[in-house]
Amino acid sequence: MKFQNSSAFEKHLREAFPHNLSQCFALIIPRADERESAACQLITVLQKADPKLKVYKTFDFDKTLIEIQENSLFGDLPIVYLDGVETMSKVQWKGLIAAIKYLPPGVRLILAGANIKTCSNLSTQAKDCLVMLDLTAEKPWDRERRIAEQLMKKVSENGKTMEPACLDYLMQAIGPELGLLEQALEKLICYVGDTAHIDLKAAHKLVRPSKEQSLWQLAEKLIWDKVMPRRVESNDFPMLVGALRYQLELGLCMTIAPEQLKERFPTLRDRSLSKYQNYRYPAQYFQKALQALYTSERAFKNGVSDGGICFDLFAGKLFV
Repeated sequence: MKFQNSSAFEKHLREAFPHNLSQCFALIIPRADERESAACQLITVLQKADPKLKVYKTFDFDKTLIEIQENSLFGDLPIVYLDGVETMSKVQWKGLIAAIKYLPPGVRLILAGANIKTCSNLSTQAKDCLVMLDLTAEKPWDRERRIAEQLMKKVSENGKTMEPACLDYLMQAIGPELGLLEQALEKLICYVGDTAHIDLKAAHKLVRPSKEQSLWQLAEKLIWDKVMPRRVESNDFPMLVGALRYQLELGLCMTIAPEQLKERFPTLRDRSLSKYQNYRYPAQYFQKALQALYTSERAFKNGVSDGGICFDLFAGKLFV
């Protein structure tokens, strides 16, 4: 059984709990932190169904087989968690498929990897013996929604509530990086203490936007609202160039090929698109600005060591 979104996978776990849970699961998730988080949530479900289960995590295929075959002398059954399955050889895959088909009663096996192509045997030869969550084809906006839902679930599990504006701020300040977001959320939960609600004020006080995110917001304000920053540090200019180019290419695409927006800018949210569509800049504005940005970037690469001067050169042409 194969699922390609986490909501359907979690629904399956709820419906199968506690007596019809599979003995074998596969988690194919590109990012290591998200893969680990999904595995931890699955382990929690399995241990609730059977408290005797003990977790054994490894990256070693041979140790996995040993742990499957040799149960604890004290009667504890293992949840064997094998990460990095994409590194296994063909011989090892053959042995793993055989092991999956004849798992000892009570033993649970979690297989995890980043690439579905190297795990194709699981989808074919062992499809009747396991439940798979494959997020390798997940769209960027679906990933952001999944992460947001996971954060709100964590808030609820800690007996608290959090206003949507606070979640939006965390996503904007940190970006859709689950590990960093969970760290920030844990700090917020500790910070509010006995208070049941996490508000935007607490988030502003405890979580500061990353440098990259600050530069992204600077670029957006400059291109769309024509708001000049007080000062741009020399070392920030190379990173700022990418953010400026993104905004300019987005604006140009909106004026000449709006039907291609979702294809060329897959992470663009509908809310952001609606905001940008309120601006009425002609294509010439974006074309002129792109040329000015190219000239400034080239000057920086050709020896103008002060990135702040290069930025001023670009901004000066933008407002002419």
